[in-house]
Amino acid sequence: MLEISCRSSSQCPFFFKWTEPFTCYHFHWTLWRHKIGNLTVGTGNLGYVYQDIDVPWLKSRPTPIVSKVSRKIKKAGVAMAAETTAAQVFPVTLDKVVRATVARPKKSRTTKEKDEEEEMLVIEGIELGGLGRGSFVKFDIFINAENETVIGPGNSEFAGSFVKLPCKHNRGDEKTSETCLRLGITQLLEDLGADDDDEIVVAFVPRSGADHVTVGSAMIEFGS
Repeated sequence: MLEISCRSSSQCPFFFKWTEPFTCYHFHWTLWRHKIGNLTVGTGNLGYVYQDIDVPWLKSRPTPIVSKVSRKIKKAGVAMAAETTAAQVFPVTLDKVVRATVARPKKSRTTKEKDEEEEMLVIEGIELGGLGRGSFVKFDIFINAENETVIGPGNSEFAGSFVKLPCKHNRGDEKTSETCLRLGITQLLEDLGADDDDEIVVAFVPRSGADHVTVGSAMIEFGS
């Protein structure tokens, strides 16, 4: 808890000048005299610091279900699960698992190119089919997945989810709404060993309330 005593010329703690001194108490009730400019270098001047602890998840990356070696062997002679291209599949209703092959405009990009532009899977024309505000909708998106039933957020094939949360203020006058979803997949493709592939297989897996949801298109774009 930080208690400020208005003993400056302005007499207001919200309008301190950069070099104007003020007094305050830290949690041991020790009186401190400071200037705003001195507080920008860290909280140590206020008599406390945050504990320095490890954050393991910052460096943790998902793992693919299929190893990179096995994936390369299968790519040599066995086609992936998708049977049609995105142009042939969409628009489509998500009343079942839907798979489509999506072309990649660029492949084998350098590290500099990846730092400048993120490769994104863009899913447009998501229509909720007139579902009410009280409806919950969720579907998952996988990339190059051979078995969607065993994949979770901890696996590299998991690209993300679309979720619509219910709203209790259901007025009953909702019109069919349309939205889109953008998912960054640069690191995902590296983990899957698919950075040199010409195309990817995108799977849409309905989880809840997606029977009347339609998807208009899926494509690859690049942006910062």
